[in-house]
Amino acid sequence: MHSAQQTWEPLRDLAVVSGEALRLECVVQADPPVQVTWSKGGSILQNGPDYQIVYRNGVCRLIIPQVFPEDEGVFTCTAVNLLGMDSTSATVCITGEKK
Repeated sequence: MHSAQQTWEPLRDLAVVSGEALRLECVVQADPPVQVTWSKGGSILQNGPDYQIVYRNGVCRLIIPQVFPEDEGVFTCTAVNLLGMDSTSATVCITGEKK
């Protein structure tokens, strides 16, 4: 861990049923404050209807209202400030079909 964060609670791997909502969450407390980005497979995700990105009170959330098999992969939350950067990743597996 670099000096960008004072505390960092990492992401955890998840399995989600196709058609369900996905919520990834990690906690980062830093001084000076951080800029947070989410990515999947190296591509930066943008806030919008497919991905809801929230960073409030040190909690970083990525919400996908409805997952599909193509959402499977490695998601990464990266925090950057003047002191450096750090990141945490989780593998998301999509299983079966929503009944």
